[in-house]
Amino acid sequence: MDLCNYVREIWDSAAKVCHRSHRVRGDVVCTIERWPSSPFHNNLLNQLWDHILGMIVWNLWKERNKRIFEDKNRTGSEIWQIIRLHIQETLSQKNWDSTHFPTLPEERRILISWNLKLKSHPKAQA
Repeated sequence: MDLCNYVREIWDSAAKVCHRSHRVRGDVVCTIERWPSSPFHNNLLNQLWDHILGMIVWNLWKERNKRIFEDKNRTGSEIWQIIRLHIQETLSQKNWDSTHFPTLPEERRILISWNLKLKSHPKAQA
């Protein structure tokens, strides 16, 4: 069982948007050990997946510090929006070429939900 509602909300949000979850509720160490590498066909989604774990842990640590040292707190949905924004900004800075990343229909839906786009390659349009 997760100790905090906001922590559970963040992990559940990540699982929902990626259509995957390898989290062991209440056990961060086990979750990190079981986190798979490259579970998607699409490399952009694998980059997204790789960023999610680190961003969740980093933002939970920052939130914990704010709660303890600054007596401030945010909701799980507010923290999740910050995580999404950081990941979107990081991944959108790269020039992803659609010819290098096959995308299954389920993966395309995930890309759309994250507002991440693959740039069309001129040869692919011909």
